[in-house]
Amino acid sequence: MESNSKNAFIPNKRLTADSEFKFRCHKEIKCFTQCCRNIDIPLTPYDVLTIKNRLELTSDEFLALYTDLKIWEKTDLPFVTLKLMNDERK
Repeated sequence: MESNSKNAFIPNKRLTADSEFKFRCHKEIKCFTQCCRNIDIPLTPYDVLTIKNRLELTSDEFLALYTDLKIWEKTDLPFVTLKLMNDERK
């Protein structure tokens, strides 16, 4: 994959519960809030378990507060996505 951007290549790295990564999203960046607008971020059962444990919530509490239930149209299977704030779906 070729790109003109020096930041385009991101190497694969397995993350653990103790892993850290740098992420910068702020008003001075031209694409601020554009990349995550109207996006559905699906959560796996593992995602739900690790996030709810980190937040010290029950599964019911986490699912009610921080997720939306969706139905995959092709199969009618349910899945959860991370709930976005109500400010223009950002």
